[in-house]
Amino acid sequence: MGGRSTGDSVTLAAYDPAAASYAAEWEDEQEAPGDLYELLSQFFTPGSVIEVGCGSGRDAAWLTSQGYAVTAFDGSAALVGQARERHPGLAFAVATLPGLTEIGRRQAANVLCETVLMHLPADEIAAPPLIRGVLGGAVVLYDGEQRSTSSGKTVHRIIVRRPR
Repeated sequence: MGGRSTGDSVTLAAYDPAAASYAAEWEDEQEAPGDLYELLSQFFTPGSVIEVGCGSGRDAAWLTSQGYAVTAFDGSAALVGQARERHPGLAFAVATLPGLTEIGRRQAANVLCETVLMHLPADEIAAPPLIRGVLGGAVVLYDGEQRSTSSGKTVHRIIVRRPR
């Protein structure tokens, strides 16, 4: 699958004109997602990270502060601009769902994709059991739903590790 889906275009139409407001909400008004950071600290391995759906760059900045080499992507060029402005020196670029073709063949020790898949139409999102099936021989390290401390919404997180 390449390029943007209809759902993604709708999302971008919402995020692009209000990017500064979203960035201010995520960076200045919401609490940092301590629950997410705790999981990342527990399960991410040292090295590189690709973040899909970086928004304002808040999580990429936190990962960088923890010693990870981060390259962060978002479908909204305006949000990428906000991330670059708020976190100069970090690597941000545009990549659109569902294909993320702009990422190319980059590889990383870790991938973060938090609160992103919800922006795709339901028929383009595999249910968690299907996602686990697609992961093949990957080891599921964490699979659970919890209420996000930053947004207050229920999120389903799956953390896997490919066999070496």
